Amino acid sequence: MSSTADSGAWKAVGAWWMATVLLLFYILSLTDRLIVSMLIAPIQAELGLSDLQMSLLVGPAFAIIYAIGGLPSGWAADHWHRRWVIFCGVILWSLASAMSGLAQGFAVLFALRLLVGVGEAALTPAAYSLIADKFPRKRLATALAFYTMGAKLGTAFAFAAGGWAFAVAAKGIELPFIGQLSSWRATWLMIAAPGLLLAFLVFTFSEPPRAKRAKSKGPPFAELFAYIRRNGRLFGLIMTGFAMVGTVSGALAGWVPTYLTRQFGWTPVEYGPVMGVVSLAVSLSLMPKGLIVDWLHGKGMPDIYLRFFTWLLGVTIFVLAAAFMMRTPTPFLVFYAIANMAALSVTLFASAIIQSVAPSHLRGQLTALYLATINVFTGLGPVAVAAVTDLVFRDKNRLGESLAYTGVSLLICAFVLLRLALRQWRRSDPTESAPAA
Repeated sequence: MSSTADSGAWKAVGAWWMATVLLLFYILSLTDRLIVSMLIAPIQAELGLSDLQMSLLVGPAFAIIYAIGGLPSGWAADHWHRRWVIFCGVILWSLASAMSGLAQGFAVLFALRLLVGVGEAALTPAAYSLIADKFPRKRLATALAFYTMGAKLGTAFAFAAGGWAFAVAAKGIELPFIGQLSSWRATWLMIAAPGLLLAFLVFTFSEPPRAKRAKSKGPPFAELFAYIRRNGRLFGLIMTGFAMVGTVSGALAGWVPTYLTRQFGWTPVEYGPVMGVVSLAVSLSLMPKGLIVDWLHGKGMPDIYLRFFTWLLGVTIFVLAAAFMMRTPTPFLVFYAIANMAALSVTLFASAIIQSVAPSHLRGQLTALYLATINVFTGLGPVAVAAVTDLVFRDKNRLGESLAYTGVSLLICAFVLLRLALRQWRRSDPTESAPAA
């Protein structure tokens, strides 16, 4: 009995160590992804790039290839050793990010940002698949919540580490065989280089076994599309509902800083630390939500991942509407933080749904499909708000109304779609051929 208990304890320790390593990689990926936004001014000064060129480096150069590369990466995670998929991804994005510090022009920088996107696309599908196989079903949401903390922690770390590295490299750094590097080049190298060593941590945990299945027949993705056809209505409702929430999340992330300036006269120096605290609060809220969902799942509620999210979403609709009725910054930020903590961070629930219902050999691909969808719609969020401001209100000072109308209307639509998805869940069997928990 004692040896069985010891074996179970060691398995739990090993599972949480794996989750910690994956969380570290997630934080590293966000740091390499966001560092360019801190270096815009010095890059433009040295290379003479325009605002349009810099916007392409910050956004499309990464986001488009991340979405396109996600599905092949998901297929690789479903068919190859997931540790090697992650290792190759970390090495690729770290090397491409480090080489960005040596680029001499826009074309090379753009190509390297594409490679960063390819590398980072390999991480999350394989990470979710590993977590789903390593942890028992009763701990799935908690483990996924722990991993998804990396999104907000990575954002906070990116700005903290980037600021520190830029201060250290303020006068430039001289390297053997390379020579003197300006501050932005040295900063990029300092931020990216650790990933080349930390990537080897992926070999400090074991690859969990997959559920046995028949060898796949036909071309790549054939099984994926067949599964989606069988469960098309359910996944269509889920994907569309979460995409709408992602659109709102992207819209708020893109425009709330500007809203704070236009509505309350705050400068980046004033709102920057506060927004950092909000991100940290959102990150810390994920673990309690994961624990609650796992507890309810253990009480016999198989659809609790989706059901619980709709409860939070219903509350968020009213909280977000109230936020833009506030006429002073402190109450606005309180309501904004509550809305973000409640339902605007969708990754935990969407990933838990996919990992709990999908067959083991399709988890990576379904995750990649979700990530591609959510990234596209999140990127459209700021555009949707700008369109309402410019074409409907035709007054930039009515940005708050644009955010409120766009956000609340999309969240209401998402709520209706996800409640319909719950009804569809009861009629269908999305767990077909999924391994028993």
